[in-house]
Amino acid sequence: MLGTISSACVPRVWRNLEADRRRHMNSYKTTERLPYSAQQMFDLVADVESYREFMPLCERSVVTGRRDLEDGREELTATVEVLHPRTGLGGTFESLVHIDREKLAISARSETGPVRQLANLWEFQEADGGRCDVLFSIEYEMRHWPLQVVMNRVYKRVFEKLAAAFRQRAADVYGPSRVRPGRRPRAAGAPASTR
Repeated sequence: MLGTISSACVPRVWRNLEADRRRHMNSYKTTERLPYSAQQMFDLVADVESYREFMPLCERSVVTGRRDLEDGREELTATVEVLHPRTGLGGTFESLVHIDREKLAISARSETGPVRQLANLWEFQEADGGRCDVLFSIEYEMRHWPLQVVMNRVYKRVFEKLAAAFRQRAADVYGPSRVRPGRRPRAAGAPASTR
């Protein structure tokens, strides 16, 4: 005989389901200081249609919709197709992208293709000497468990390669810099590194 669930149990059940889902979500956060202005890096990341020219594994990147929101942000619907040539693994992601030119922030969400849920955020902040700090965070859960297992093992390398691709793209578009990326400026009067 089937019993009934009291209405008092329902919130607890939903909290448990949400906690279980969160356990499967992976996240990655990084901040990097780059030798370009915050506006330059913002413009580079906001140019979704050029991703296919420099992003590893990106076969296609197209903006399929664009509209201005009342709060001043721009909303894009973007389709990105990725393919790993050796494994044949890949898929098409359709993302909803919000571009906030005033706050120099870009967020994207996707629940299509091989991902059950993907959310990322880019923030760009001016720093000393014409540099900027790029803050990047991502949370993702793959739709299929075998792909989740693979991503759990390689996600850090994947995101490091993506970061390297954006650094190289900045050098290609804006020119190389004498400042080494990722290095924080020395405090006044501090000794130079002896590396």
